[in-house]
Amino acid sequence: MEHQEVKDMEEKGQKLPEVLPILPVRDSVIFPRMVIPLMVRDEEYLKMVDQVLQTDKLLIVAMIKEADGGADRRPPQVHHVGTAGVVLKLTKTEEGTVVVVQGVSRVKIQEIISSEPFQIARITPLHDIERSGKEIEAMMTSTWGLFKQIVDLSPHLPSELVQLSRNVDQPGPLADMIVSTLNMERNKKQEILETLDVKERLRKVILFLNEELELQKMGKRIQEQVRKGIDKSQREYYLREQLKAIQKELGIDKEEPPEIQAIKEKLEKKALPEAVAQV
Repeated sequence: MEHQEVKDMEEKGQKLPEVLPILPVRDSVIFPRMVIPLMVRDEEYLKMVDQVLQTDKLLIVAMIKEADGGADRRPPQVHHVGTAGVVLKLTKTEEGTVVVVQGVSRVKIQEIISSEPFQIARITPLHDIERSGKEIEAMMTSTWGLFKQIVDLSPHLPSELVQLSRNVDQPGPLADMIVSTLNMERNKKQEILETLDVKERLRKVILFLNEELELQKMGKRIQEQVRKGIDKSQREYYLREQLKAIQKELGIDKEEPPEIQAIKEKLEKKALPEAVAQV
């Protein structure tokens, strides 16, 4: 769901500024139209967000590169493609400040023009390379079907997501919406963010959904096998306990069966070799 600030920008045809501050994040990738909470602890970035809220509420969310020191480097190096977003609200917690951002547009960071007290970049908006036709329709249908199966198998994913995805009738936004809801590895999400051709983006998402579905099915099979094993063990334990109770009622719980006692008595009467007797 788009918030009012984003709707206003779209309705007015408002363009992004050429220069925006960067909010570097460790493991999050935000997509256009999607809303995401970001935990911010560094004072310099909290001051940046405060400044943004006093102006146009716009900033760039860009993921930090793993190499070259990662988040420990100052200033941290970020991927060259990020997302311009609108800051919707701040919530202070004991762990830090949660900054809620809604993505507006993919952007390319062309140049860092300032690094103190935080990075400010010159940017260029990136636009989807649109595709249409029967093949795209078939790919979207496949995407919806795979996504539904994954949601059905995942107790942590609300079933409403399926209908939400059905309401997205464009291939690019559909791919973005689905990727933003799934637990995808950070670099794969970044790759999807950088893929402007919507057909290629959808192809990558379908590939990931197929892999994820196989993992989900495998996990379910393993859980079922474990459950059956536990059920069998519990049943055997229950039967053994029942048998003990019956033996106790009959007064034979600690006694050997009569047949065994008779054999022992016969053996004791016979003179057996010492080695055999010890056995």
